[in-house]
Amino acid sequence: MRHLYAPIHSSKHPSLDGMVLFEVVDADGRAVHLAIRYLSFRDQEIDGDHLYLDGLEAAKAELESAFDISSVEWRPLTSTEADAVEASIG
Repeated sequence: MRHLYAPIHSSKHPSLDGMVLFEVVDADGRAVHLAIRYLSFRDQEIDGDHLYLDGLEAAKAELESAFDISSVEWRPLTSTEADAVEASIG
């Protein structure tokens, strides 16, 4: 599974500091992507989330546009980060 993180630098969303795209496999074996907005990624303080069904690249493109994220800023989550995110979403 692919789980990604990018910092948010948007003047439209000054209270947010990061975005996670967390890949989840549904019951039919399809990958869906949960976008999680963070007030503080380090402290796992979540602002909200959104589910993307149209694939990773479509989700990234929409988030990059909406939150002023540069495509080169996405990075894989470490296993420790992924475990923390997974624990926070149950």
